Amino acid sequence: MKVHTLVDTNREADTVEDNIYHATNASGSWVTTCIWDQNIGHPNTTKPSAAIDASNHLHLSFWSVPTKNLTYLTNASGSWTNVTIAEGKGTYNSISLDSSGHPYVIYSEDGTVANGAQMEYYATNASGSWASRAITDLCPSSVSSSLYMREDLQLKFTTGNKRHLAWAHSIQLEYLTDSSGSWQKYLLAPSAYRVRFDFDSVGNPVFLTTKYNSADNTFSLLHISELPAPTSEASGL
Repeated sequence: MKVHTLVDTNREADTVEDNIYHATNASGSWVTTCIWDQNIGHPNTTKPSAAIDASNHLHLSFWSVPTKNLTYLTNASGSWTNVTIAEGKGTYNSISLDSSGHPYVIYSEDGTVANGAQMEYYATNASGSWASRAITDLCPSSVSSSLYMREDLQLKFTTGNKRHLAWAHSIQLEYLTDSSGSWQKYLLAPSAYRVRFDFDSVGNPVFLTTKYNSADNTFSLLHISELPAPTSEASGL
């Protein structure tokens, strides 16, 4: 199995070295490469997210600490290029590619509350240039003011550009998809703090989340492979 992973050397108080490294065993042995080097003038970064296209090119999104901007980085052209896709936003973000290989970056407007709900966005260059759009019906208003609860926004595409969006916060794990032809929302688990998901061999979503157990003040890893009944149709991308 070919594996690709990112390492961010951000150490909170210590920013002497704050680089992004890409590690892979695609060649048959593990190779680690620095792809964003603070020491040559790149700003400090945190929370990188990555996707790999059909040609094995990397696409990354990450937040720049001093500029507080959301950055997109790729080697799709043969050399590394980067562009700012949102200013003053995107502490928590994730990137995915649609069926045509266009990048989509989901991100939060840090600390901003509008009409009782923190704004969530996605940015893409599918039209030829980068543009952002707000996502509605993403989080319950009862928890929308907490930035921490926006940490794990995950977007994935399946055949025909069907979209799948999942996020976890301290109230519950939620999943939103238009795979049936209309948008449906699912409440998957209470007290969920992290989420990662992918699809099994027949295309069904499979989720991993960290669940808080209040009875004994512990955390456990929860695997979810069956969806409950949807709660409602919902707005989407």
